[in-house]
Parts: sequence; C-alpha cells; structure tokens
Amino acid sequence: LTVRRSIVGPFGGPGNGTFIVLTDADKPCQALKENGWPRSTSLVTIILREKSNGAVTSGTKAGTYPVSPATDVPEGLSAHVTVEQFDASCASTLPDLNKRTGTAGTVTVDAQIEENGPASGSYSVDFPGGGKISGRFAAEYCDGTADLAAPTCASTTATTGLPLTLDVTI
Repeated sequence: LTVRRSIVGPFGGPGNGTFIVLTDADKPCQALKENGWPRSTSLVTIILREKSNGAVTSGTKAGTYPVSPATDVPEGLSAHVTVEQFDASCASTLPDLNKRTGTAGTVTVDAQIEENGPASGSYSVDFPGGGKISGRFAAEYCDGTADLAAPTCASTTATTGLPLTLDVTI
C-alpha cells in the first residue's frame, strides 16, 4: 500500500474512538471537514478503541491493537480496519463491507496519541480472500470529525484522483 497522506483525529466525537486514515488523496483533512471523502480515491480507515469494564473510549495509548472485525468492541485495545475506494461521484467501488473489513492482524501505535497531536506506528492487516496490507504511518492531526455512517462527496480539489493500489482481494 503506497500512502500519499495520513491523518488522525477523533472518530464521531470524543470518546468514540480515534481514527487514522491512510489515503492517496492530497487533502484528506479538507475533505473530512466537509463531512466527505475525496472523489476518485482509495483509503484505509483504522478506528482505535479501548474497552474497559464495558466502557468504550478512544484508543490513544501506545501499544499493539489487535484487529477485530466485530462491530461490538471487544475488551481491551482493538482496531477496526476497512478499505474503501470511491469513483468520481464518490460511489463505493467496493460495496461488500464484509470483504473489505480486516479480520486479523495488528495496528501498533509508537507513542501515546496526545490531544490534537500526530500519530505514528505500523499495521499488518489480513482481509477475507487472502488479501493483506502492511506498512508504517505518520499521521498528522486533523480537526475534522469522521462520520463514516453518512459521508458525502467532498470537493474535487481535495484529491489527486490517482488510484491507490491495495493488495486486497475483494
């Protein structure tokens, strides 16, 4: 996976998780501030969470986050990882969420993610069908809030329009 930009910030507001987005888009934070994803782009979204005694908080600790495909957050540290590709009208070209959701692997955060701070680390994620992505990230803070449930199409200036090669069988 060749990443052009990576960003980090709060997922759906404080306490819901920390997002890290790896993408081929030139200005992903600008797109996120428009509650959208860039046109004609590919991205990997990582949601870091910590669950303790049933309470879910944003994952900001340094350490290894096991990948979990479950929408129900497991106890301890966990990472939910998905891949996405959008065409010029921001329609998904990977419609089956089950096939583009990581099923195993880890995301490692090098140091505590401070409020409004960057994040760095590595990832190695397996997908259904034998696909795998791995690499390192150095994500800049983005003050947008990810709303993955209802994204819109961001302005055309937010992307390079260059496809990202994902080694994932969908």
